[in-house]
Amino acid sequence: MVIFEKEAAYARELSGYLSRHSKFPYRIATFTGKEALDEYMQSEKPDVLLIGSDMPEVVIPDGVRVIRLSEEPGLSASEPWIYKYQSAGNIMREVAAYSGKEPRTVTNGAGPTFYTVFSAKAGTERTEYARELAADLRRNGPVIYVNMEPFPSEEVYTTSEWKGMSEAIYYLKNGGDELIWKLKGLLSEKDGIKELGPVHCSMDLLEIGKKDVKLLFEVLRSMKEITNVVIDLGFFSEAALEILSESNSIQLVTPGGNDYKYSADFFLKQLKVMQKEALEGRIEVVNYGMAKTEGRTSRNAAPKIRLLAGVE
Repeated sequence: MVIFEKEAAYARELSGYLSRHSKFPYRIATFTGKEALDEYMQSEKPDVLLIGSDMPEVVIPDGVRVIRLSEEPGLSASEPWIYKYQSAGNIMREVAAYSGKEPRTVTNGAGPTFYTVFSAKAGTERTEYARELAADLRRNGPVIYVNMEPFPSEEVYTTSEWKGMSEAIYYLKNGGDELIWKLKGLLSEKDGIKELGPVHCSMDLLEIGKKDVKLLFEVLRSMKEITNVVIDLGFFSEAALEILSESNSIQLVTPGGNDYKYSADFFLKQLKVMQKEALEGRIEVVNYGMAKTEGRTSRNAAPKIRLLAGVE
């Protein structure tokens, strides 16, 4: 596969991420200039050409699959396109789907693949990203969104009518043969995504233990009809660390601007202190924080999912 993109840093990070993941079915070459790409095309014929916006026209050999990198979501075009500012993992899945070469999946066993969205710093819009990820994964099959946010902001959760994580924790503590049906009974559905709602009281999340986490994952894995599970992890404890350990992919959401490197670096150092450095191979760093303008955090500054595949 060839990446033809004007932003050298972006192309380098994307190429590096894809190259490090053995489940991606292509070798990758990266170009930012037309002349070098034209010369490459004279002797090589890539399966896929991933081309950025406003790039000069190049001679494309027959049989090469062209996919556009769009800087705006929702593009209407006559040829395949992928939103540029999303996580590298999502780009990898979409490229593979367009080209007919599905990535080789890595799972912890039978059942769904688990994506845990976590942040080591406030102000990153973690929940918004988690919901976008769930919506994206929904195209590949049924998804469960597990809301472990201690202070949910959605209006629906300001009433006492919903059931969610508080009840799930109670069921996990008590166990029983009908646990799977009890947990399924707590799921609501919106836009094709099943959701396990948040706790009624933020302190309830502190009641979750490692055994409860293992039991929760065991039950979710037994739901063979589910393809993916997205966990919006809004707290950190021994149980939260167990959730990260059980997950296939850890989406580390960071703030915008230059702060991303410090928060990501700090979290990775903490993993080493806790002797959990093995988790680093599952971490995908996603800069999805609110943009900062003139020293203020502004929602009008078009926050985007900036690709940051790894931290140096």
